[in-house]
Amino acid sequence: MPIVCNKLIRALLIFTLLLIVTNIVLWTVYFHTNLPADRVLKLIDLDGENNIPAAFSTVLLMASALLLLVIYQQHRLRYNNSFRYWLMLSAIFFYLAHDELFQFHEAVMDKMREIWNFQGILYFSWVIPGSIFVLLVSLYFIKFLRQLPDDTRHHFIASTATYIGGALGMELINGIYVTRYGGQDLTYHLLTITEESLEIFGAILFISALLHYLKSHLSFNPDPQIMHAIIKLRTLGRVNKAFRNN
Repeated sequence: MPIVCNKLIRALLIFTLLLIVTNIVLWTVYFHTNLPADRVLKLIDLDGENNIPAAFSTVLLMASALLLLVIYQQHRLRYNNSFRYWLMLSAIFFYLAHDELFQFHEAVMDKMREIWNFQGILYFSWVIPGSIFVLLVSLYFIKFLRQLPDDTRHHFIASTATYIGGALGMELINGIYVTRYGGQDLTYHLLTITEESLEIFGAILFISALLHYLKSHLSFNPDPQIMHAIIKLRTLGRVNKAFRNN
């Protein structure tokens, strides 16, 4: 399993890097030449909706939720008192996956803008409830983190910091930039590429941490072929939907 998992994580990282490089090249071409790139950009824009990167991010978050559910079941079978934390984490990632797919936070932001005219660092106003949510979740899981093995705790913190740094940290920076310069230039799109890339890298690091935890601390060995088949089927399904919507 370790070799298979390493290959899986490597493949996810390579695919992510390809998306990043392609986005940088195409946005540069779009703003500095007269070559048409609209259709391709719509399909692979890291900051877009109902496209390949959005489907990829959704699959990563859903995979995390499913792995957390497996860990929850393993702990419950062993009568480990921490099983409720794993179930709560799984529920959070199921929500994040659906938010990535349906953009719930965008609806919240639209409602907030109807009441307050936020500018600058709070231009993307969903960061307010988002930050409160992160704070509450962090406080709730402090005890749980302390109970984890050292390597797992460090991996969880690193992956979470990477993901939140993209989702919240870069969104704050993007808000300042949009307020001052607008959001229709290459620099803004490079900022959003950074934001989405950090989120994806954070999700991949988290999946890697979960797989390592299953193997090293629970001695759980799922069939590698089944894992590949599930991820492949989900990815193909999301990509097909993205093509149909475009």
